[in-house]
Amino acid sequence: ESDPRDLALGYAVVAPATPPVRPRALQLLQKAAAANPKDVPVLAQLSLFYERMGRDAQAVELAERIHAVDPDHQATLINLGGYRAKAGQLQEAIALW
Repeated sequence: ESDPRDLALGYAVVAPATPPVRPRALQLLQKAAAANPKDVPVLAQLSLFYERMGRDAQAVELAERIHAVDPDHQATLINLGGYRAKAGQLQEAIALW
């Protein structure tokens, strides 16, 4: 039997190129994130999903959670800086970058 976390990450990798699996990938990622709220790889994938869906508030909230757990997570630093820049918070964005 597949590990639910690994299944969620697997679906997340395939989802961008395979639209029919996106709803299931999102559901699995949400479930995996709820089971372990400090799982950085799961949170990062879920944050990307939310960003692609235009759900920026949720993407930012997850990016902030990731940053709290792993302050050196490079992709999150870049993404969080981008969110800060879009919000006009240039000093905060620069500090993250």
